[in-house]
Amino acid sequence: MLSLIVIPSQDTLVRLNTMQATRRLTIHHLPADVILFIFRSLYDSLHEMKQNYDIRLSHQTIAEEDVSWDTRDPTFWRWKDEHVLMPSIFPYACARVCMQWRDLIAGVSAFWTRVIIILDAPHFSASWVRWLLERSRNHPIQVWVTRMNKQPNPVIGDGSVEERVNVKMALECLQPHLVRCRMLCFNVLCRSSIVAACYRLSGEAPALRSLVLNSRVTDTVAPSSRLRHLTCNLTHLTVDAKSFTDIRKYRDWGGLSAYASRHLSIRITAYTLSDGPTSFVSMKRLILALRRMPRCDSLTIKDVCFRPTDTTANDLGVVLGIDLLNFENLEGTAVRDFFANTITHPESTSITRCSLAGEWTNPVEGQDLAFIDIGADEKTALAGALRYWDNQFLHFVRCPAVDDAFLLDTVAQLPELSILYLTECEFTPGVLRTIVERRAADENLSRMTEFEVACPGVEMPQDLRAWAKAVDMPLLWSAHRPSPGYDYDGYFRGVRPEECDDEDFYSYLNEE
Repeated sequence: MLSLIVIPSQDTLVRLNTMQATRRLTIHHLPADVILFIFRSLYDSLHEMKQNYDIRLSHQTIAEEDVSWDTRDPTFWRWKDEHVLMPSIFPYACARVCMQWRDLIAGVSAFWTRVIIILDAPHFSASWVRWLLERSRNHPIQVWVTRMNKQPNPVIGDGSVEERVNVKMALECLQPHLVRCRMLCFNVLCRSSIVAACYRLSGEAPALRSLVLNSRVTDTVAPSSRLRHLTCNLTHLTVDAKSFTDIRKYRDWGGLSAYASRHLSIRITAYTLSDGPTSFVSMKRLILALRRMPRCDSLTIKDVCFRPTDTTANDLGVVLGIDLLNFENLEGTAVRDFFANTITHPESTSITRCSLAGEWTNPVEGQDLAFIDIGADEKTALAGALRYWDNQFLHFVRCPAVDDAFLLDTVAQLPELSILYLTECEFTPGVLRTIVERRAADENLSRMTEFEVACPGVEMPQDLRAWAKAVDMPLLWSAHRPSPGYDYDGYFRGVRPEECDDEDFYSYLNEE
């Protein structure tokens, strides 16, 4: 038998040894400066220029060379909108990989300007919160105080005591850094935690633009009067209905807008009780609280259970200079009561999943008016709300109440209507032609100038397409479902609000 023995050359041995060594190399063998370069590139990709500077550049009010293009400069750059509870969010996910990565990331202060404090995290502690806040050094910061689980647990109780203790602990750590906060968002479970936060929020916060005090469970009716000790210059305020009226009762709004005459966006959120009528907020009281706020140009009222209004009382006639008006999940006569007691002409009004009950002696207002998710049982009330409406742009989104009969009997009779938007409503396409023809025959009605229709899965009928072309009627028809999410102005795009966390769209509110 012949045996063959092959002896590799020296060069071959070197190559084999190199290949074996290469197989054992991992990302942890990269030099620290290379890993840090990767982190900085990731950070840069998560930032964009602030909208106000983008606009100023487009109008050439400032020169491009005056803008620092370094994305680590918070004067010109902001974090892109992200859900702050995403497991992959930067820099927290990278910092948890290993000690080497954590130490590298901890050394770059700009990385930590988005401070996320999760109250129910296993590692939550005062030392952890202080470590997060100290990493950003002297940079302006945006702070979220939130939790992973926002649903009450009936087995172990609602968790209000533990949450309240953790909120107090977080505020004690945050207080020395309040002067550099640009945005502060509390998105917690219980209102008692918000009351505890208001008790401790005090001092000068000249950089603070957005303050969000959001809770889901009304576990207390205690007043939030201590917020009067906070001095800042807000452009956005989110707070529950009772706290809003309490703040107005116990302090002048000047303290919350002390440094300049900026416009204010107000979002009044959940306040629902079953403890009797004395614990509820009335719409009139809320309107009186709004009366002293001439700078409020955007108002949202959502998930508030209002006390029934005495319809025999005189209407307030309060003048409100609001440009954007939004109502969501309001019951009873709350929407009707708002318009009955105010004089306001908003540019845009949206009414989502609300009752429209009540006698509509005053019309619903809004140059651009949208009804979203209005049920079939509200058809008569919806017709009453529109009876005296005299503007041009009307939207219906997922409204079973909007069928052929409603479109012909109510919508077709609106005197100034010119553009109608129908999204996922139940009507037959031919009714659009009938509306145009009826309005053309009535000299008291303005002519329709455009339709925009979205019927997912349904293509525009050929006869309707041919008619629109023959009469030169712009008819935009989409067979696709609207894309989900929010745009950068905070408007919904096809997603029901309860399917989204409130933190999804607050990061853009810290802009000047």
